[in-house]
Amino acid sequence: MYLRSMANRSIAQFRKKLNDITSEVNNQKLYVGAASAVGRKVAKRIFQDGISSDGGPITPAYSTKPINISADASPRASAAGKYEGGYGQFKRAIGRGGNVNLFLFGFFNRAYLASVINPTVRTIAQGINIGIGINYSTQNPREKVDGLLSRYEDAFKYSQSERELAIEKNREVFRKLWR
Repeated sequence: MYLRSMANRSIAQFRKKLNDITSEVNNQKLYVGAASAVGRKVAKRIFQDGISSDGGPITPAYSTKPINISADASPRASAAGKYEGGYGQFKRAIGRGGNVNLFLFGFFNRAYLASVINPTVRTIAQGINIGIGINYSTQNPREKVDGLLSRYEDAFKYSQSERELAIEKNREVFRKLWR
């Protein structure tokens, strides 16, 4: 389909179009819409719904090991104290339910959303690599970010519908390129 429009062009015109497309592919702005559409869907699934990429709850469940929560470690100072039922009990006490949703103050959620609107794009031998990365900060130190991404790795994988959306959004980009 894409090459059909090129069928009546000369080899020189075809080469010029390929060079133009290569320049556009290296223009990261082209992929912002595709990356953010999928990223917003992933963020909602993880941070609001607490659903893993396979459609089940995010696992592993919150710890049940007793924990002390200080006032500055809780979005509600009144929730500070000792929780014999662990972090899961604390999350239920502040009204965030017992399912894992990786949302407490919203720092990690906001950092994730910021990363999907600023993807890095590289051309590689197999095609195009669109990468997102959460920046470390005072609110999201390396240990926290790396620990959450490692512990809940399956949650951050694309679900089947997210993969389909990513493919469709990237097809739209390529259709625009081959016009």
